[in-house]
Amino acid sequence: GEASLASAWTVPFGLSVAMVWATMLQYLKFSASYYMLMRTLKHGMPRIAQFLVGVAPVFVSFCLFGMVVFGPRTYRFSDFTQTAITIFAVMNGDVMRETFLMVIGLQTGWFVRLLSQVYLYALVCLFTYVVLMACIAIMEEAVRRPAADGVGVVVASPPQRPVRVLTPPRRAASPLPLPPVLPLAPQRGAGGRPDHADDAQEQQGRQSAGAEGA
Repeated sequence: GEASLASAWTVPFGLSVAMVWATMLQYLKFSASYYMLMRTLKHGMPRIAQFLVGVAPVFVSFCLFGMVVFGPRTYRFSDFTQTAITIFAVMNGDVMRETFLMVIGLQTGWFVRLLSQVYLYALVCLFTYVVLMACIAIMEEAVRRPAADGVGVVVASPPQRPVRVLTPPRRAASPLPLPPVLPLAPQRGAGGRPDHADDAQEQQGRQSAGAEGA
């Protein structure tokens, strides 16, 4: 009775202790160096989750293939859970040589032996050289990314005064110069002389006629 009661309280007690220590991270957000982990997870985990959703169908296909083909011959692929554990261990470089020797050595036919080698080499190349490297690249980008809330590893520069650029006052646009006014040419009379010469001659004739009449 006491043992079962103690075992029933172990999980809630463990979770409460873990959450108490996890809440202490809120006191570290004021320091950029100490809060780097949470800032990296904040910016990197959404992209990691999206990437792993795309990788999940490929991972499940490798698990099902290994369980069906190699399950009857080795305990490392006996069921889906054990196959997933084996593939995850091989991805991280653990028990890689042992898995290769066990899977390849237990195959009898040449076709199954060749297929097992192709399976293991494709597993290592895809998940170790592509998936893991992509996850590492995403997290490195999240570390270097400046935080939107001002918390991060980027050192803030002191505020600088705005530089005022003095521009000379604009001058009013001067009007376009008018073309010079040319004097009008005198109009010619019937004899080819100017009109004012005809008027003077006519006035002189009138004066002489008046003098004779007097």
